[in-house]
Amino acid sequence: MIYFEAGDDGHFRSDLQEKTISEGNGGQGADAADGTQVGFSAEERILTSPLFGEPVIENAPAREAYQALRLRLLNGMSGFTVLGQPEMGPGETLKVLRQYLKQEYPQLPVFEHVVWRCSSPTQSGLLSALLSSAGHGIRRGSDEDKMTRLLNMQEEKALVCGSPLSVWMIHNAELIDVWTCRALLGMRNALMLRGIRLLLVHGAHVDPFLRRVSTLAPKVGESELRTLFGDLHALRSLSGLDEYAGVLMEIDTQTISTESRLTWSQALLPEAYRGGFRLKNQAPALYAAITERNLEGEFSIRALFEVIRSVMSMLARRDSPDLKIPQHMWARAVAMVMGTGCSYLGSPSLELRHMQGDRNA
Repeated sequence: MIYFEAGDDGHFRSDLQEKTISEGNGGQGADAADGTQVGFSAEERILTSPLFGEPVIENAPAREAYQALRLRLLNGMSGFTVLGQPEMGPGETLKVLRQYLKQEYPQLPVFEHVVWRCSSPTQSGLLSALLSSAGHGIRRGSDEDKMTRLLNMQEEKALVCGSPLSVWMIHNAELIDVWTCRALLGMRNALMLRGIRLLLVHGAHVDPFLRRVSTLAPKVGESELRTLFGDLHALRSLSGLDEYAGVLMEIDTQTISTESRLTWSQALLPEAYRGGFRLKNQAPALYAAITERNLEGEFSIRALFEVIRSVMSMLARRDSPDLKIPQHMWARAVAMVMGTGCSYLGSPSLELRHMQGDRNA
């Protein structure tokens, strides 16, 4: 994504070559005390920002999911499933849940496994994939050897951590097949004999997950599936000024790495940040732009990130100590994400029709 601007001579130039932090700082460069780097163009700041990757940001729906998970964890349950539409980010929510678990229970062993569309449809291939997800270096041998390695590894971690628990986060559970179900159930039963409880935490897109479960029930058994997936938790959209302000404040305060004091907002807008700019203060303008399109003020977490990225991308090329964001910039970004005015989506957008349908139901 390269941005060009026309100069006085009519030629277009990339801001990668010309726009650096030092330009907005009177040629003095960045203040070394705040950790900013001299010579980074707007485009480089965008491409290196975690916000423009797949951000893991705490938010109200994810906190609700964690409270539900924590209750099941402490109640001794063996399964928990987070369901949502794709735009609600059930996979991203699992990453936030793992972050919460790490903060509150650092001794708890937590593994992550992704169910791929191209997963091997054999028990042997599935066990190898589970070993890989667990970080085990040896993935050859018989199915019994592979399962034994998985069990031994989890037992060792439980002994070291002093907790008779093993938690697995399963991404894309809507793609889960019979082999995966049987392997996870077998692992659960074997760990139980060793005095270790297995807690499976799944993330899935709701509609394909429900269809998949209906096809698995005759092959795996309804009672086994209830044990495997446990209680279901439905994600919701963000709503209300405070919830949007909370996400913006996370962007203002979360550092770009564990070694850096530089926050996401500060890294993208160093001059504005030094001038007192904070993204959280834009929450009323953002909320007004959303409620203008959707009276209930609801917005999915993925859509929200798209809006924020769109605005921050434009601001990064206008960075200055007295930076101001006009209201129409938020309104335009919201309209673009919702599809309003896009001829290939029609008008109103598909998402807007869906929201209107929910309100009329």
